[in-house]
Amino acid sequence: MNPNLKWKALFISAVIVFCLYFLFGYPTFPTSYAQVKDNFKKQIKLGLDLQGGSHMVLQVQVQEAVAQETDTTVDRLTTALRDKNVHYDEVRRVDDTHILIRNIDPSQYSVLSNIVGTQYNNVWDVAPAAGEANSYTLTLRPGAVAAIEEQTVTQAKDTIEQRINALGLTEPTVQPRGGRNADEILVQLPGVADTAEARRVIQAGGQLELRLVNDPQTYPSVAAYMAQHTVLAAGDELVPACADNRDRTSGANTGDLFYVLNRAPIVTGRDLRSATETRNTTNPGTWQVNFTLSPEAARRFGPFTQANLGRNMAIVLDHCVKSDPVINGRIEDSGMIEGNFSQQSAHELAVVLRAGALPASIRYLEERTVG
Repeated sequence: MNPNLKWKALFISAVIVFCLYFLFGYPTFPTSYAQVKDNFKKQIKLGLDLQGGSHMVLQVQVQEAVAQETDTTVDRLTTALRDKNVHYDEVRRVDDTHILIRNIDPSQYSVLSNIVGTQYNNVWDVAPAAGEANSYTLTLRPGAVAAIEEQTVTQAKDTIEQRINALGLTEPTVQPRGGRNADEILVQLPGVADTAEARRVIQAGGQLELRLVNDPQTYPSVAAYMAQHTVLAAGDELVPACADNRDRTSGANTGDLFYVLNRAPIVTGRDLRSATETRNTTNPGTWQVNFTLSPEAARRFGPFTQANLGRNMAIVLDHCVKSDPVINGRIEDSGMIEGNFSQQSAHELAVVLRAGALPASIRYLEERTVG
């Protein structure tokens, strides 16, 4: 035989033996046919079309992120104007992309223009408000809206991917759909016929916000609040209590319970650095979630808690108030979430928060099992 052909044949044979070993004999050398099949299953990852599983299409509610950006800007702009001693009647959100500043002192317009130019350059445009003297409208630029929406979908995709990977699923697919459906995310889970756990982890406890309570009284309904106040003050929002937080006298587990909160959160889930579940020492038999803030968030949170000693701060999870503890002292970079958690529910919430908070809520457009 030609020596060159001999070495080629030996090389090809060695490659085939090597491949067969890693298909059937790795990671544990088989001693039975069942072990051979198990090794083969570990090396060959079947997709949704061959293995079957679950297929979901999620829609990220990107407008919520845009609205949150506007609320945050209202709060920071109000603080900046007060620090500069600028006189005005009100600063309020008109809609998700517009802010109205009413009756500003004409001699101080340059201060407003300088604040917008230095702090919100390429994000907000300022122009005179139609029909109102000495008033101005800030408009969120279309490019800024598009950037917020794109960032929101990307962050939601990354967060969902981390949460699903934490479940130990094999070869999941999490990707944007793209095109006209830019706010939609495709999720495929090969080998998973029951999506209940995955769905619960994807959406449970995703959005965390810490907000100041602006009214010490709670209300059994929106109508009850409006009967006493007629109109909701600018910068306030009525937020319902979570189902396990309706044990106040005004609520008494008979229905909804509403809090009056500052619309702009001081801390969101994006500010978290870590989260762990621990036993609640003040309420034996229950668990709590301790969290640590990023350095930048801690710099905001310390002065905020110092300035609001004795007031209530609401812990908002997925658009409902989980609890509203009193601020008894300055808090720098850590805090806790209480709410009669079991060990399992506290663990799931800690996993979700560690993976990152969803920047906006999600809606299920499609969910089916593939055979």
